[in-house]
Amino acid sequence: MYTQAKVVVLLAAYNGGKYIREQLKSILEQDFSGHIKVIVRDDNSRDDTVTIVNSYLDLPSNRSITLIQNPDSEHGHLANFSALCQIGLTTESEYFAFADQDDVWHKNKISRMFALMQSELKGKDNLVPIMIHSDLRVVDEALNQLSPSYIKYQGLPDPDAQLFPTILRQNVVTGCTTFFNRVLLEKAFPVPQGLVVHDWWFALWARFYGKLIYIDDATIDYRQHNLNAIGAQEFMGGPDYTSYRFYKLLFEFPRLFQKSIKQAIVFKERASAFSSESELARAGISEYADFNNLTTKKRIAMIDKLYPVSISKKEKLYLMVVFTLMPWIKP
Repeated sequence: MYTQAKVVVLLAAYNGGKYIREQLKSILEQDFSGHIKVIVRDDNSRDDTVTIVNSYLDLPSNRSITLIQNPDSEHGHLANFSALCQIGLTTESEYFAFADQDDVWHKNKISRMFALMQSELKGKDNLVPIMIHSDLRVVDEALNQLSPSYIKYQGLPDPDAQLFPTILRQNVVTGCTTFFNRVLLEKAFPVPQGLVVHDWWFALWARFYGKLIYIDDATIDYRQHNLNAIGAQEFMGGPDYTSYRFYKLLFEFPRLFQKSIKQAIVFKERASAFSSESELARAGISEYADFNNLTTKKRIAMIDKLYPVSISKKEKLYLMVVFTLMPWIKP
């Protein structure tokens, strides 16, 4: 049914020689009958990543791999995916997926998401920006299961419930699970530098202008090892006041929150070309983007809007202090 369809997988690589062969195998052996084109952009790896990718010569007619090596001085996870997005736009494909180098995709990931995409686009002429994402199975380095659900493992909120303005402060989309259409790629590109992660940026565009669809089931094995760019941390049901991670999060939160404000400012500027000020205001985007210019009283009042689920008195006190100091905190 979908033999003529083409999906481009945008895979960012850097020193991934230890795991990238398993990842490429899982992508190339998808049960999807259409064409899968994997574009690997290597960020100047110093191991055998390039050699491994170049070894894929004899592939079926509906599978292909293109290797691109970074010729620029700009490096890093975000810059790599941003460049991949630009490359993706030069293809004729209508459908795309982000991929990391160290995971393993479940065999039906693309076919399942492609079918859901077609169902959502029925009668819409592929004009609606759509991003589909899913849960992940958390595994160790040897692919032994640590948790069947990344969302529960991390203690994250229900992704379907993350609407505006709460999605401005917390990302619930994991890029390596995503599947999206060309309309979304065209709206979200270029990916601004200085953001936290590229997938959050795409999620904002999908949620505001189209559809952000969550599959409450794992479609990939999310490998944990000591070189993860982001990785997963198990949620223990509440704050552990004796753990290093707890105090690290307390320290990092203000900076990350400031980055989310910067992201909202850029999103508002770009979105204003497609939407009225009243539309942006109703979604809470304008107020969030202007957060640092609000009075202290208004910033503290934002706690209830941004954290609609009840939080403890200690958490609220912490947020009151952070929100009071936010204009002087650097991202």
